[in-house]
Amino acid sequence: LDTGNHCWGSEAVTRKTRILDVVYNASNSKLVRTQTLLRSAIDQVDAALFKQWYLQHYGLDIGRKSSSSQERRRGNNYVMIALILFPLLFSFNVSEGETGTEEAKKSNHVMRKLEKQQRYRGSVVGLHAD
Repeated sequence: LDTGNHCWGSEAVTRKTRILDVVYNASNSKLVRTQTLLRSAIDQVDAALFKQWYLQHYGLDIGRKSSSSQERRRGNNYVMIALILFPLLFSFNVSEGETGTEEAKKSNHVMRKLEKQQRYRGSVVGLHAD
């Protein structure tokens, strides 16, 4: 697995980016050494597409230092400093329905179970309403 959809939450932007490295995993440091992607692992991604979006959206090039103080005052300084100095890190989370057929079978079972519970509750509510 070398690419994935990553979301920049504060800017509400999602791009398909290249995964560079697994930086942290709370459960085991061996998973970091072997670069295993698990749920809630922190991974480092290529920030080029997010920088490109920021340039297009705000008109500011994040990776370059500006010479005039007027340009430095424009925009969100905290975001610019963070993207220049630090690598772009994301938490790896699996959304529902992205795990394949095994998850789909499980969700079908859960859906049937929920429908059965709702039918039962409907009949019980009907009895109490009389």
